[in-house]
Amino acid sequence: LIYAEGRHYDSSLHRLNLAEGPEVQPWVWLGDGLMEPAIAPQGRRLVFARARFVSNLYRIAVDVDAEPQPQTLQMATSFCRNSYPKVSPDGTQIAFVSDRSGSHELWVSDLKGESLTRLTFFEEGAVSTPVWSPDGSHIAFEAHSGHGNVWVIRYQGGQPRCLTSGPELNTSPTWSRDGRWVYF
Repeated sequence: LIYAEGRHYDSSLHRLNLAEGPEVQPWVWLGDGLMEPAIAPQGRRLVFARARFVSNLYRIAVDVDAEPQPQTLQMATSFCRNSYPKVSPDGTQIAFVSDRSGSHELWVSDLKGESLTRLTFFEEGAVSTPVWSPDGSHIAFEAHSGHGNVWVIRYQGGQPRCLTSGPELNTSPTWSRDGRWVYF
């Protein structure tokens, strides 16, 4: 189990081996400001955001027998906020939120951080919490402009579809296992 603990610039990643017991192992070698960890479905790669004065995305290989070294993703090295990284079910793509266009929008890149594609063009408000459908064909996310709504878009781009409306705050989408339902 890998999780972030702390707040923004003081946060760090911790590891807990559920098979060995309750001893938490901080990953102090990664530094501070670490948040939003996401493990690839195969369990061999981890992506996360690091907040300093800007936030960038990083990737590491997960190996229980070795101390991994983070590799900066090329797409994430910027003077912008890059956050909410999520690895696609097949482990080849990363969906993330970035304000590199001037507003918080949904982007996709390959696992190396190359081949960036901007998926949303809301221009107002903020996009957050992307989550891949089980088959990797769509991404659900929330967009806030006054209040939050849940949206879905094809991972190749196209017109996003709003799934909710009204004054309620609709957040934290997740997919059913068969990909037929979005829960929020």
